[in-house]
Amino acid sequence: MSFRDDQGEEDFNQAYQYISQPTNHENLDLNGPQALLEKQYIRGHMTERRHAAMIFCELLRLHHDHESPTLGNALRLAVHYLKTEKPNTSEASLTSQLKTAFSKWRNTSHLEAALRMSGSDIGDFENDPEKLNDFLAMSRALEMFMDEVCQMGKLSWDPWRIPDVIEAAYRGEVTKLSDEERRLIAAK
Repeated sequence: MSFRDDQGEEDFNQAYQYISQPTNHENLDLNGPQALLEKQYIRGHMTERRHAAMIFCELLRLHHDHESPTLGNALRLAVHYLKTEKPNTSEASLTSQLKTAFSKWRNTSHLEAALRMSGSDIGDFENDPEKLNDFLAMSRALEMFMDEVCQMGKLSWDPWRIPDVIEAAYRGEVTKLSDEERRLIAAK
């Protein structure tokens, strides 16, 4: 961690303490530098990361149901669901938002997908080694899945790798594609 020449050392020290010390989540009042770190690095870009995880999960569903796990198919499915959240937004706009998000967060999408699939918040395993290991095991399994998709030539990625010492373990359910979803894929 470093700081600019024109930045005070006090801000740097506060920021370092904030990110390096364990928390019990009891003190919700953040000072200026803490709030900035929270906004920019911890909670920032949540919508884009959610969209990237949605694409990742749709790729997983496609593969699980023996459909072609392509970005185009995953986008069709994700747009279908986002349309219910944002009925006044055009499909082209939603597709563009999803593509942009997946492009930006592709290499960490397995981490976000594992977090969302586990139903946890990052604070849930911050000070719990067992929950952290479960998260890493799920992330490792999802990473291995995406590696398999990439070997098929469907996508490319350069992920943040989970160490090989973490044993992959997928503990989630994969929802089968509905007939309507299959029609969306077939309507290319």
